[in-house]
Amino acid sequence: MADPGSITRSGGATRRRMTDRFVAFAFAAADLLVEVDPAGRIAFAAGAFRTRFGADPERFVGRFVEELAAGEDRAQLAAAVPLLAGRGRLQPTVIRLSDPERTPVVLSGLAMPEGGAGAPALCLTFGPMPQGLAAAEVADKDSFARAAEARLRDQDRPAMLGLVELDGAGAQAIAERPGIEAQLRAELLRDLDGAACVGELAQGRWGVLQDEGADVAALAERVEAALRRFGIGAQVTAVALSLAPGEMTDVQAVRALRAALSGFARGGQEALAKAGVAGGLSGFLTELAARAEGIGRVIAEGRFRLDYQPILRLSDRGVHHYEALLRPTGGLPRADEFVSLAEAAGLAEELDLAVLRQALKDSRGKLPVAVNVSGLSAQSHAFRDRMLALIGQEPRGLFIEITETADFEHEEEALAFMDAMRARNVPVCIDDFGAGSAAFRHLRQLRPDYVKIDGSYVTAATRQERERAFVASMAELSRAAGAKVVAERIETEEEAALMASLGVEFGQGWLFGRPAPLPGSIPTVRRNEKPREVWE
Repeated sequence: MADPGSITRSGGATRRRMTDRFVAFAFAAADLLVEVDPAGRIAFAAGAFRTRFGADPERFVGRFVEELAAGEDRAQLAAAVPLLAGRGRLQPTVIRLSDPERTPVVLSGLAMPEGGAGAPALCLTFGPMPQGLAAAEVADKDSFARAAEARLRDQDRPAMLGLVELDGAGAQAIAERPGIEAQLRAELLRDLDGAACVGELAQGRWGVLQDEGADVAALAERVEAALRRFGIGAQVTAVALSLAPGEMTDVQAVRALRAALSGFARGGQEALAKAGVAGGLSGFLTELAARAEGIGRVIAEGRFRLDYQPILRLSDRGVHHYEALLRPTGGLPRADEFVSLAEAAGLAEELDLAVLRQALKDSRGKLPVAVNVSGLSAQSHAFRDRMLALIGQEPRGLFIEITETADFEHEEEALAFMDAMRARNVPVCIDDFGAGSAAFRHLRQLRPDYVKIDGSYVTAATRQERERAFVASMAELSRAAGAKVVAERIETEEEAALMASLGVEFGQGWLFGRPAPLPGSIPTVRRNEKPREVWE
């Protein structure tokens, strides 16, 4: 039986903590109140959870707090936890909840001291939007893709992806009369009750995320009607894809979604059919099976080249190292599509080793180069052994960039990979940092030497104060964890100056140099490249 005195003392401590919580929450008129531990798990929840999410607050205890945010805002909410622990306070910022209405709220936070040696109580409040402050907007392509992947992984809320396309006349009208675009954006957002996320994938092509069963055809009809009001008789078509993965693995489902978004942005519904996803994500498996053998041959025969893009110090514009970028040859698809297909086909390790082998050959240890390694490969013991045998005990000038960290399922293997790289003095960078809510946990657990901020944040930071604050927060968190920061996709002097002012040390992008053969190397020339149909 427990000591009654200990129960009394425990009860008194609990009451003090409850008092502290509500002192903290008193600073904001909040709809939702949560306390989180340093890992970001909810330890206490109160407020309008049943109204927003249809479940009592107690159901959320033990879950990661970023699950309360809509997909495109999860990284920002995940970053709030370590920031709050370090700063003691969070300045108010707008995010969207993951409730069916994607309700915009104002996020604030206060760290309340526990007294003694205990950790502070990290209190977050989600308050109503001030009157007149709008949050509805059309997301850019990258933000929409992140939101779509988050919904794909959240099978508690089955989602539908609607893809809306204007014909050539409509797309041309938008290009010639930019004023029409604002009206079309309004039609895309109208009558959706905040429940959908809308993204512009290309001019005249949009994506809409809604719950399953939504009427995407009605959305196309409204866009057509808006065009007629401008005297344009364009045809608008729409297709709905279920985001249910079916028999696919999580990795295959994500690759199928990326194939759908990339294909539709590039070539509309015709490209969807070519990617095998016109009838739904499950069609991707059939297409993949037909291509798998050819993909393996392309890798084995080395039917690719590597271009290299410089990464510079923003302080003096000196080259720090080069990133090796895959370039399939002989009429093969673009690099991102080819990589996604290879990974979905289970050939990520073979591709990563082939690229690493070529990069070592190109650089000959004389120039520092970074080689991408998939998060899938980084979790493979067999890949780790083969890679270590390839690079030897003392590799010179080699950097590793781990991509697709959202696919980490076996973090103990990822930690073993990091340890193996450290033992050989090979710096490791986490690529596309900030593009997923798990990135901040990986920063703490993996302790990388570098992080690379996703280029969509760099672009957005020049337009929105919220995004500038987020980049500054990412840089601050990275430095606190001992990692240097690289910003990718820098194309203007304005972006370079802004990144430097926000605490970013390194930059990569067309402003500093486009991908090209490595300086001093002889480009590989391959004769008799086989045409694309050989591997399809």
